[in-house]
Amino acid sequence: MTKPDPGKLMSLYLPIALKVNGWRCLVVGGGEVAARRVETLLEAGAEVVVVAPQVLPAISKWVEQGQVEHIPSEFQEIHLNNIKLLISATNQPEVNQRVTELAHERGILVNDAETPERGDFVVPSVLRRGDLTITVNTGGSSPGLARKVRDILAEQFGPEWDPYVALLGEIREHVLNNVSEAGRRKKILAALVSDDTLLNLLREGRDEDARTRALSCISLLLD
Repeated sequence: MTKPDPGKLMSLYLPIALKVNGWRCLVVGGGEVAARRVETLLEAGAEVVVVAPQVLPAISKWVEQGQVEHIPSEFQEIHLNNIKLLISATNQPEVNQRVTELAHERGILVNDAETPERGDFVVPSVLRRGDLTITVNTGGSSPGLARKVRDILAEQFGPEWDPYVALLGEIREHVLNNVSEAGRRKKILAALVSDDTLLNLLREGRDEDARTRALSCISLLLD
């Protein structure tokens, strides 16, 4: 196995999916980038606080709906209290740098939207199909390219993948509850994933037919 070049390690990121449900997360800034980050955090179930003298209408709407807390002021260090994750997304480089440095001092995970390499993580372009999440990351080199690749993937993984993933999850639960032998469970689940007919039926909107076929396949494999 080839070891990574130590001189290139600074450009590498650990690809993980971080569970932030219920986390108190701070977004510093109220512009377009901040709005995109707020939306991403809300989708993940985070408790979002925005610090900015002014915010875009999209953020104001979330505030009015009670989904986001808005502190209408310039950033102050006290705003970091009880924060577990931070995104610095102002149009002022010196503010972003100060926010990032203070976050590092407190051990808070931080994304510097303007200078990604200065933070702890980058925010990838995301394609969601129900519980299926596909992320594209260029390490901050080209967010535009990441979005382009995401859009290409969106054509391949259409909306039918949402019910497909949900059906596989439902069937997996059924198999785990009704098939005791681990090897047999693995064989059944692998066969279902390999059955392209399920996805084709869902693409045609025939959800019940897809479920019936999946259950029939399980019965056949158990015989």
